[in-house]
Formats: sequence, C-alpha cells, structure tokens
Amino acid sequence: MSQGISVIVAAYNRAELFRLCLEALAGGAFSDFELIIADDGSGPEIKNIADSFRGRMNIKHVWQDDEGFRKTLAINKAVKISSGDKLYFFDADTIAHPDYISRSKEYICEGQYMVTRAVLLSEKIAAHILKNGFSAEDIFCGSVKWRIRKDGFFARTRYCTYGFLLPRFLAAITQSFKKNSNMSGRCWGVHRKDYERVNGYNNDFRGAYCEDSELDTRLANAGIKRRLATNEAVSLHFPHGKSAYSGDNAARLEEVLRSGALMCANGLDQIRTEDITVLK
Repeated sequence: MSQGISVIVAAYNRAELFRLCLEALAGGAFSDFELIIADDGSGPEIKNIADSFRGRMNIKHVWQDDEGFRKTLAINKAVKISSGDKLYFFDADTIAHPDYISRSKEYICEGQYMVTRAVLLSEKIAAHILKNGFSAEDIFCGSVKWRIRKDGFFARTRYCTYGFLLPRFLAAITQSFKKNSNMSGRCWGVHRKDYERVNGYNNDFRGAYCEDSELDTRLANAGIKRRLATNEAVSLHFPHGKSAYSGDNAARLEEVLRSGALMCANGLDQIRTEDITVLK
C-alpha cells in the first residue's frame, strides 16, 4: 500500500447498510487501502457480505462475542492488526462519497487528524433507498441525490449542505464558518502515531455515547490539531434507534475534561494479539 491507509469499519448487524458501506468504499476513486472490519458480535450475514467483497478489497474481519455494545474494544482490536500509517474510521451505517478518501487523505498527518460531518438522512429517505435497492453509486447521483436535497429543504434530512462536494477553495470558505469542529466517530481519520500516542479508544466504554468525545478530548489534550474536511470528505448517515445512555460513560468524559489526560489506562496497548479473533 503506497499510501499506507487502513480503513476501519465498525459493524454490528444491519446487513443492508453494511453492504452499502462496503460498496461505497470498494467503488471509491482511491482504492489502495486495506479494510478492517471491527465486528462487535454480528451474526453470520455480516461475514457472508464481507466475504463477497474479498475479491475487490484486501479485507480482514475482526470479530468478538456479542456481550453488549463494546465498539471501542472492537475498533482497538482492528487497529492492532492494521498496517496503515493513516487510519480512517467509519460506522457501517455511514456511506462514503466516491471521493471521500482521495479528497481527505492528505489532511491526515502526524500532529493533525481529520474530522468531518455526515448528512443525516431522514427515516423516509432511508426507507426509500433500502426499499428500492439503490446501490451506493446511485445514492450520490441522479434522482436519489435530488430527493435527498429536496428532503433537506423541508428539514427532514439534516445537515444537507454537508452533502455538497465542493472545490477545495470553496470548501475552505465554508469550513471557516463552522464553529464546531469536534470529532464525529462515524467518519474521521488520524495518523497511527497520534492514535498510539493517546492509547486509542478507551476499552472501558460500554454502551453508546461519549466514547468519541473522550478520545477527541485526549487528542486535543495531546496538542494534536483537528483539520475540518466538510464538503470534501462527504458521507451520508442512515438513522438508527436511540441507544441506552450510560452515566459511567459521561463520567469518564468528564474526568478527561477535568484532568487533561492524554492517555487512557485501558486502550490499544492493553490489547493482546492472541485475544483477537480474525475470521477467514
């Protein structure tokens, strides 16, 4: 891999969306990367889909037992067996524009990580896409693209302006007006050395919420700069139900905000390769 890129997709069931996610990555303008699936205990359908893409991408499939929401642990296991210097992270319900990696890979370098925002599709649009069996390519062109924008006009699909792929100079102008550049875990990227410097995600997080903000805070505490790539690293996010909120997760975030900590005690370094299951 000349560019040394590893793409890590966090997955848990939802096979239709997982297939779209992989379709988008396989059909992108930049293809010189390895794909690591961080599987938090999905059923066999996810493996079957992953296997169907092995002829198109270099795929490693990390799987762990389903013991509740343990996304951070699955991601750290995926990073542990990855080889790229640049790490991209996606949730499997996020569909990347064909130019996502080609337009943003230079923003990921030691001392700087890439953050962006996704268009949040409405339930109506998501159902329309899945019911009609549209491909990842279909979603970003033709009638589907315009249906999404129309839905955004009526404020059902949210943050529709993030779906416009702009020339770099125009994207830079729009980025300058963004007040919030915090990391969104569904789509971002970081250099391996910076990820290792803060010991990656915190494995102690169980359940959803705060895990991305906690890592984002530690990266900032370490002096690693954010680089906003909206309207360049473009993606669409499918809706899902609300996950249970954990007060323990919120407390972990508050502690990092209070202490200014750079590293977590239980993260990437605490993963042993012999404890990682890679599906063949």
